[in-house]
Amino acid sequence: MKQYIDKYILLFTNPSLVFKNVAKEKEYWPIILYFSAFFFLSTVMTSLLSLLIFVSPLIDANFFFLSQTILKIILMPFFLILFIFVLAGIVHLGVLFFHGKQTYFSTWKVCAYAQLISIPYGILTMLVMVVLGLLNPAQNIFVPEKHLVFGIHFFATLFVMTVIGVFSLIHSIYASIQGLSQYHQLSTGRAFLCFLVPVIVFIFFIVLFIGLMFLTFLATGGLSTY
Repeated sequence: MKQYIDKYILLFTNPSLVFKNVAKEKEYWPIILYFSAFFFLSTVMTSLLSLLIFVSPLIDANFFFLSQTILKIILMPFFLILFIFVLAGIVHLGVLFFHGKQTYFSTWKVCAYAQLISIPYGILTMLVMVVLGLLNPAQNIFVPEKHLVFGIHFFATLFVMTVIGVFSLIHSIYASIQGLSQYHQLSTGRAFLCFLVPVIVFIFFIVLFIGLMFLTFLATGGLSTY
C-alpha cells in the first residue's frame, strides 16, 4: 500500500521520474485499477464533505441527494476511465502528426497518470465550498422557500474554484508534457502542441456542431411563440 501512495506523491511532485519508473508497464488493467482506486476514494471524500452543506429539513430532499451521491460514487470512476480513453485518442492524433515514437498505449498511460494529479485540487475545491457554504446563509439548495443569493459568498466561491481549477489544469498539462516528451521522444514544445492542438480542434468542431444545430433550430421555427 505504501508504495502506491509513495508513487502518487512522487507523481504530484516529480511526474517525469514517475513516467520513467512506469515505462515498463504494458497492460491497461493495473493502471486502470490504480486510477480507479484513487478516484473512488476521492469521490467518497468529496461526497462526504458535500453532506456538510447540502442538507435539508425535508426528508425526501435528503434521500434524493443521498441517492445521487451514492450513484456518483459508483459511476464516477467508470466515466473518468471512459474520458481518459477519449482524451488519449485525441492527444494521440497530435502525437502521430509530430511523428511520435510509441503507440496509443503510451499516450493513454500519460493521460491516465496525469489526470490523477487533479485529485488533491478537487478535494481542496470541495473544502473551500464547505467553508464558504457554511458561512453563506443561503447555502441550503434544498429548501424551497430559500433562493440562491448571488452575493459575496457566491462570487468568492466561484473565484476560488476557478483559480484552483486553472492550477489543476496547468499541473496536469505539465505532467502530460513531461510524459509525452519522454515516451515519444519529442521536444517540450512539440509535446505541448500534441496535447493542445487536437483539443482545440475537437472543441472547435463541438462548437461548430452546436452552432449548426442552433441555426437549424432557428430555421425550423424553434423559437415560435405558438
